[in-house]
Amino acid sequence: MTERKQSEKNDERPAITAQVNVLEQIHELRKSEEVYRSLVESTEDSVYLVDRDCRYLFMSDKHLSRLGLPAGQVIGTTYGELHSPEDAKELAEKVNQVFETGTSIRHEHRSRRDNRYILRTLSPVKEPDGKVTAVTVVSKDITAMKQTEKELIETKDYLDNIINSSADTITVVDLNGIVRDWNKGANGFMGYRADEVIGRPNSILFADPEDADRIQELVRREGEIKTIGLSR
Repeated sequence: MTERKQSEKNDERPAITAQVNVLEQIHELRKSEEVYRSLVESTEDSVYLVDRDCRYLFMSDKHLSRLGLPAGQVIGTTYGELHSPEDAKELAEKVNQVFETGTSIRHEHRSRRDNRYILRTLSPVKEPDGKVTAVTVVSKDITAMKQTEKELIETKDYLDNIINSSADTITVVDLNGIVRDWNKGANGFMGYRADEVIGRPNSILFADPEDADRIQELVRREGEIKTIGLSR
């Protein structure tokens, strides 16, 4: 081998090494993308990525299914093209806040598109220098939870109405012996008003405080009591 050919061969080595390094970096990036997608698709939550203009850069299959559209019709479009102006304005404000602060935020949202309640977490995607380049949005459907919450509130209101409309004396005491409710029928009972007893130990209602402890113990043990003799 001549010196010229050997020199040309030596000159090629750095270029080959650089090409190998680039290929390795591409391979690692693809592996990272596959891992990220695998994690995203394994969650029950909807996940999507938007830029500062709320343009979709990525969307999980879960969210695509919710929209009822293929990825080809979504990626590159803006949030506002698929949602109401009110919903688009709300998201734009949240996305802008994340870009400005560089921190994650969470808020409840009611979609006008499908009338569902969503808990959204918006997190910044940053470059090594800390610059925010995009926002990841994780949407958890909390419609069932909100419905349960509504039913609990309605049940409480119903029970409160029964208690407050009764002419009988009704008091509600928790298992720690603290008075939690006091109806109109109990006003003036033992010389106390509702604002004077709610939040206080029920022992103040007994001549002998030990009677209160004894009743609490019976309730814990038996679940209910119908009649009981008290100290006089």
